[in-house]
Amino acid sequence: MFVGEAPGQHEDAEGKPFVGPSGQTLRKGLASVGIDVDAVYLTNISRFRPPANKIRAWFDEDGRPSDPRIWEGLVELADEIERIRPNVIVACGNYPLAMLTGLARWTKVKDRNGVTRLDYTGIGDWRGSIVECKLVPGFKVIPTYHPRYIMAEGYADHGIWLCDLERVLRESEFPEIRLPKKELIIDPRGSDWWTVRDRLLSSDTKIVTVDIEYIGSDLLCVGMTNSRDWAVTLKTDSASQIKEVRDVLLSAPGLNAQNAMYDASILEWWYQMPVIERVEYDTLLAAHSANIELPKGLDFLCSIYTDQRFYKNMIDWKKVKKGEQSINDVLLYNTIDVWTQHEIMEEQIKFDLNDEAVRRTFEFELLLLKALWPMSKRGVRVDVEKIHAMREELEEDIRVRSAVLEKVVGRPINVKSNKDVGYILFEMLGLRPIKMNKTGPACDDKTVAEVKLQTQDPFAHKVIELIREVRKNRDLISKFLEVQFDADGRMRGHYDPAGTRTGRLASRKFYPTETGGNQQNIPTNKRVRSMFIPDPPKLFVYADLERAESLVVAHLTQDPEMLRVHGPGIDAHKELAARLFQKPIEEITKDERYIGKRTRHAGNYMMGPRTFMTQVNKDANKTGVAITYSQAKEYIQLYKDTHPFLQRWWADVERQLWKDRTLYNLLGRRRIFYGHIKGIIPEAVAFNPQSTVGDTLNVALLNLDGVQTRYITELDLWEQYREWAAELKEYGYESLMQVHDAVGFQINERDAERALWLVERLMTIPLTIPKTLETFSIPVEIAVGPNWGEVERWQPAIAA
Repeated sequence: MFVGEAPGQHEDAEGKPFVGPSGQTLRKGLASVGIDVDAVYLTNISRFRPPANKIRAWFDEDGRPSDPRIWEGLVELADEIERIRPNVIVACGNYPLAMLTGLARWTKVKDRNGVTRLDYTGIGDWRGSIVECKLVPGFKVIPTYHPRYIMAEGYADHGIWLCDLERVLRESEFPEIRLPKKELIIDPRGSDWWTVRDRLLSSDTKIVTVDIEYIGSDLLCVGMTNSRDWAVTLKTDSASQIKEVRDVLLSAPGLNAQNAMYDASILEWWYQMPVIERVEYDTLLAAHSANIELPKGLDFLCSIYTDQRFYKNMIDWKKVKKGEQSINDVLLYNTIDVWTQHEIMEEQIKFDLNDEAVRRTFEFELLLLKALWPMSKRGVRVDVEKIHAMREELEEDIRVRSAVLEKVVGRPINVKSNKDVGYILFEMLGLRPIKMNKTGPACDDKTVAEVKLQTQDPFAHKVIELIREVRKNRDLISKFLEVQFDADGRMRGHYDPAGTRTGRLASRKFYPTETGGNQQNIPTNKRVRSMFIPDPPKLFVYADLERAESLVVAHLTQDPEMLRVHGPGIDAHKELAARLFQKPIEEITKDERYIGKRTRHAGNYMMGPRTFMTQVNKDANKTGVAITYSQAKEYIQLYKDTHPFLQRWWADVERQLWKDRTLYNLLGRRRIFYGHIKGIIPEAVAFNPQSTVGDTLNVALLNLDGVQTRYITELDLWEQYREWAAELKEYGYESLMQVHDAVGFQINERDAERALWLVERLMTIPLTIPKTLETFSIPVEIAVGPNWGEVERWQPAIAA
């Protein structure tokens, strides 16, 4: 039985539930997972259509039904349940969740217009859980999203919804609620602990699942198990307890964790447990490898791989931190975490990792995890004195510019405030707003840049420049100069192999100390980058995959002109600029080449002229380059005319989406797309080039570290690469950071020439186009210097 809210326009007209567009969406979803629609009973919590289709109108301010049409509907629904006696009732959305189970929360929410009101929420937490019906006790309920939400707003959650429907299909085979029964052992001591220890390390143990609870700077507990049927959590309130945990983890044949990088980094950094090399499985990485677009948190994985109902609300971490919630609650919570992780692992191995593409990607990301931890732990030296000096200069610059703005406006101005900036631009200066938000004219930096381009008033230009410069300097201080560095003068960050939808690395603060920051987001400002310095007497090296994405696009499209301009010694961006500006290539300026580069990126990825214009103009205060809408439109059209094979490639991608929504990059990474196909084509087009470059760079990073990957082994290159990597280590090679399409590292100055030759070879990865079986590789551009900001391009002086 599927239970919705109330009839919409189509349902009201026909007198049947789920017959309009949302009903069509539901039927497609049922068919896709193998549910026979004729075996489904469809109904609502009310038979009447609410005003404006908003059922909220029939509930009072405390969330109680206040209209007879709801009371009557609930009585009728209870009668239907008793008469039909379904094996499973599906609560579609927040209101059915509330009326059938009482588990929804009545709380303040913002609607799509930004208006705050009281409403029911909670479907995102409870969806996929198996719970008991409170309206008619004894019946089984599985909450999920309403198909109307999937159709109208939440198509990106389509994959989650299908997972729930698959659970509904399994649970429809029987009426009873079969909740998991597990043996949970909480904080054993003395002989009880030794019995548990022997159980964990028995001869049958193949892998031990571990999970920690760490808050502030305290390790509260560690949970462990070697089975989905039981788990133990040990309270780590003494050195002896920590020693017992260390003994098990360092004796286990292998470890499994959810986001192993976090747990392993805490355990090694603070508790001398070097466990990362013992990690053989990571449920988060497996989820990312199997389906990049679906959530990877333990709560979601638990909802689709286990029968454990939602339990993450049993802990209020703020109360735990204040000592207002019992540590015993945390121990129980952690024990549930552990057995669910173990069961998730077993289910993933059974159902996901039997796909060869998924298994390859998972093995690759697991190797990457172990290589990224030493780099994260090492960090990179920073020149703290230079940072302090630059911050003082920027703060003085902000003070001076802000004083000028205050004098012009007549009162202090917060350049980060939409209200303040809107007052200056649209009231005081009388400029025309570009677009409107819910709260008034948009004043984000992209929009402000566009406003400047649409006025010829030099005074307005000066005011906007002041606003943007103060914003830029404040951002530079907050995003980099206020970053907390460690006491040893190093910046550390954590790299996450599962943090993006392309397979590229994400970056964040260093887990153990919460210092450092996103090393993928360091400004391109040379002065900022000059503050990153190697350990003496080494050199800083920055190795970049040159023109990487556009080169991959050229080979994917097989466009003759695109392939030509990506040939050796040819500057593709200059070539395009010469066409755009109808000038000889030798006369193309730096700014014109920049326009050529941006046009190529926009043209490859189906960017519209307005978006292209906005992307260029938002950086105009840094680059000095801006374009109009008509220019953007002209440039993109000329690019399409120059490269006619592009549109054939786009059509191939669209056909593949319609076929099975599944794409693969050139290294075999799989991605399933869930959005509306017409809306996701640009993202799908960009996936292969962007993902291929990300994985290529990560393979290169592992090559440099001497880590064997299946990809390189299958190309029969590993023996040579292993020798090169071993030699490179002799020259002091140490990885320091990974930034977009580049790797930063340090080497001994005296060995630089030979070392950089080795780096170039190790980062050159052969790639094959499936259609043509043609092989190519992305050129590597290497720059070297005393710091990151002063690196200069390396020209090899030795031959192979």
